[in-house]
Amino acid sequence: MEQDREEKILEEIRKRVLAADNQKRTGDEKEELRHATREALSEVTSLSREEVDLIADQVRTEFRRKKRIMSFISAGVILVVLFAGAIVAKNILKPKPFLDETFDDNKRGWATGEVFNYNRYFQNGEYIFQSNKDRWCYWDTAEISLPVRYTIELKSRWKTGTYGEYGFMLLGISGNYFTFQLQGDGSASYAIRYKDKWAVDAKWMQGYANPGDGNVFNTQKVNFNKGEYEYFINDRLLKKGRFDLIRPTSVAIRVCGEQTIGFDNLKITTKDLAGKEIVIMDEPFDNSGTYWSPHKSLLKSQEFKDGRYVFTANKKGWCYWSSIDMPLEGKYDIRLTSIWLKGEKANYGLMLIEDGNNYISFELQNDGSSRFTVYKNGKYIKISTHKKLGNPGDGLISNLQHVKVEGSAFKYYVNDNHVESWSLENIKVKKVGVRVCGRQSVAFDRLKIE
Repeated sequence: MEQDREEKILEEIRKRVLAADNQKRTGDEKEELRHATREALSEVTSLSREEVDLIADQVRTEFRRKKRIMSFISAGVILVVLFAGAIVAKNILKPKPFLDETFDDNKRGWATGEVFNYNRYFQNGEYIFQSNKDRWCYWDTAEISLPVRYTIELKSRWKTGTYGEYGFMLLGISGNYFTFQLQGDGSASYAIRYKDKWAVDAKWMQGYANPGDGNVFNTQKVNFNKGEYEYFINDRLLKKGRFDLIRPTSVAIRVCGEQTIGFDNLKITTKDLAGKEIVIMDEPFDNSGTYWSPHKSLLKSQEFKDGRYVFTANKKGWCYWSSIDMPLEGKYDIRLTSIWLKGEKANYGLMLIEDGNNYISFELQNDGSSRFTVYKNGKYIKISTHKKLGNPGDGLISNLQHVKVEGSAFKYYVNDNHVESWSLENIKVKKVGVRVCGRQSVAFDRLKIE
């Protein structure tokens, strides 16, 4: 062990001395040293100079081979690194979806809420009547038998909206009626509709009712006595007159225009020969009882429910849509997944929109048929023929609409079935929307644009 250690020490001394000497020599001197080294090795060993040269050449050949192998390995490592980098770059640079709308929330600003003609419901001891159509009137009717002498009292309050008509009506046959009405500005009037004409249409008189502030109530009272009537508002007489054109068969509460009214109590009484009061109707509007019919005349509704955008339309022959800003041009793909839930057979689906007068609609129906339409400058310039390439709607099964756009043309697919190809007709796509027509409900599940 001591001898091995000493040999290693001498070998290290030799290497360092030769290395130090090598640094001081010129190129020619280094070549002379290599020759001298070989000569010395041949002298101190039993080998000839030729044998020493042969060994030296073999050593140099082996070193050159090792160098080439290491260079090849280094090059391979570089190629592997470059290849791996290319894969990473491909994944990084791979086109990501321009839009991936899963309808889990409304961060992109789709339209929500309800639009209706009217809505009637009971709430906190009132019969709430919402009317939502300008210059239209709606009423709820209760059939009732009335004597020749009776009194009607209605307590109500204006809650919100415009100052349209509201109050109560007495209805006869053939659409004839007598209406006693207020407005939210505190004015009052009355009118008789007879044989489809206004037999009486009194002017509005100010200062009889309390102006509506959302809280204050007004009480209308009318005394009828053998064809004569007296009309009071908050116990102040507004009008006396004759009432002999109509024989009432029912009473109704009525609301017009765009406003919300709360009806608090409707009472109808008469008196017997002794003057004792007899109650014919005493309706506190705590619940529907047997008289009234709460109802909503819905036009459309949109809501986010269970990770879907549920869109209901409810007007025959009409289409409604909701859209978001999404300028698109060049080459892109759009995919829309939807589920028909219920209703009649009518169109629904995807829209590419420039504005309300310029758009393309890609449509489905619940029998599985599909088509597209082009609406330009306020009129349809292309309506394709329906083709049954989708799944019939059953409330559960979905359909995938796929539109491939390239430049000025598109290809339309339903569940990978080609429906038709056409031109964008120079429509500039600024919005993307979903659309429902007729009377049906559709759940939109995912909208993806790449």
